[in-house]
Amino acid sequence: MLEEDELYDRSGPSRKGYHSPDDMAVIMVEEALEPYQEQLKRYFGMEMYKEAMEYCKGILKGLYEYEKNSNSKFSEWARDVPIEMFGWILREWKKKNKEKSYQVEIDEFITKECNEWSDHKG
Repeated sequence: MLEEDELYDRSGPSRKGYHSPDDMAVIMVEEALEPYQEQLKRYFGMEMYKEAMEYCKGILKGLYEYEKNSNSKFSEWARDVPIEMFGWILREWKKKNKEKSYQVEIDEFITKECNEWSDHKG
């Protein structure tokens, strides 16, 4: 769970420079998604393309639902981050996907389950 208090604790001046709350919100979302991205890479590494697609659907749906339903103060700082990460993760999946039928399936999934972001299918 991304918390506003942690955002404030981690933003501001530090030894590495200054991080605004906006910038830190992006970093924190990226950190939260990192384990999911690593699992997606593992599926591709094992040539488990169907599992990679299903896992990618879960990540995309999670980002979509977070954007649509989160009412936390943190989400106010990270307004554009979910849709940007949605597009980035989908593009990365498409680069590694070897199955053309899965491309059609994920596009249909996005149209049905994440309809307001269907223009990000690329």
